[in-house]
Amino acid sequence: MSLRTMYQAMKDAGEEITYLVEYSPDIARGFYYQWKKHVGTTKHRSLEEVIEEAKQQSRKSQFNIIGHSFGGLIGLAYTMENPDTVKKFLSIGTPYRGTPLAYAAFVLLNMGVIPHSARQLKPDNDFVKALSDYFREHNKEFEEKGILFENIRSKHDEFVPFEYSSLKELCPEAKNIMEYTMQGKGHVTIAHNEHVYRHIANIIAESEVPTIFIPGFGLNGGFFERVMRGVKEAYPGLISDEKMSMIYHMAYDYTEPIKADKIVKNSEN
Repeated sequence: MSLRTMYQAMKDAGEEITYLVEYSPDIARGFYYQWKKHVGTTKHRSLEEVIEEAKQQSRKSQFNIIGHSFGGLIGLAYTMENPDTVKKFLSIGTPYRGTPLAYAAFVLLNMGVIPHSARQLKPDNDFVKALSDYFREHNKEFEEKGILFENIRSKHDEFVPFEYSSLKELCPEAKNIMEYTMQGKGHVTIAHNEHVYRHIANIIAESEVPTIFIPGFGLNGGFFERVMRGVKEAYPGLISDEKMSMIYHMAYDYTEPIKADKIVKNSEN
């Protein structure tokens, strides 16, 4: 390994640690509310509630969905169950085969936090298998409706190993999946770089429909604002004020499982 490569690796690691420290209060606050059983005070809303608000305010019937990490799984499940309502889908650092880190979440049981969603994040669990089966069965319909599925993943994601983050593996024969691989970016910094900013900016700027942003596990709070600030700084003037007003941020109870009745029922048949 050259000195330049070592320097870049140290720089990337330092950047990831900086962001993790920045977001740690949001993560700790979320778990605190779960522990105290005060979920209602955090104003959690389901994806369906956010989309209903977007429909009423924008008078649009279609949406773009952008999801980071666990948020990508939430967004994908919704997109596949409601293909008429989603125009573009982008996931970032999403554990499409689960992640070994999910086992650590069960430590929270000793604190009174019930991480139901961790069951859907365990490696190769029944839920992610159901996602794959449903995708393969229905993708012809998705292609006919013109839905584009994009996924960005990193070879250096410390929370979601590279081999667990491929959307293409859910449906290898799909022609409407575009997958991009990054180097040197961790689980949080993958969402904070010019490459991802460009994807987000293009989705918002080129579309006349609202965009729903779903943060990852434990990243309610400042994550969305920080990402959008980066997008606006990287591409000033690209996104109009009108389109900025059509971006909706979801703050959800990330200990609860993903509701995907059609997908789960399909796997039981």
